[in-house]
Amino acid sequence: PRRWWEETQLVSPLGSIDRAWTRQNCINLLEVLSVQHPEDRDQNLTRSVYDDSSCVSAWEEYMRRPLPDDLIEEVRRGLQSIFPDVNIPIPRKTFYKIWPGAWHFQRPHSTFTNREIANWALQPLPRFNHQALT
Repeated sequence: PRRWWEETQLVSPLGSIDRAWTRQNCINLLEVLSVQHPEDRDQNLTRSVYDDSSCVSAWEEYMRRPLPDDLIEEVRRGLQSIFPDVNIPIPRKTFYKIWPGAWHFQRPHSTFTNREIANWALQPLPRFNHQALT
């Protein structure tokens, strides 16, 4: 595989890219680990990450399927929308995992899932009504 992130002209004033963020799809964050860790450059590593609780069920559905083809194509589609000037190749190897207690918004080893936190955030202080907080 080639280092397709080096082909994009979208970051030409910066020279290179090691991260990209978007809210256009369920690829919320891309990290180019081969740029962040030059010793791993020959591995051509990227990490596509979501941190949006509304995307969890979509990724879980892809992961339940017997083959990862749809999941890989969805990742490619999301990356293609971030880098429209580059043809994103099919990866040689893909690893994927849902972290129910992912700690982007909380401490490591939390017993709460991100979904539970999202539901709690809708009404964090049930003993107060809306008027009491204004």
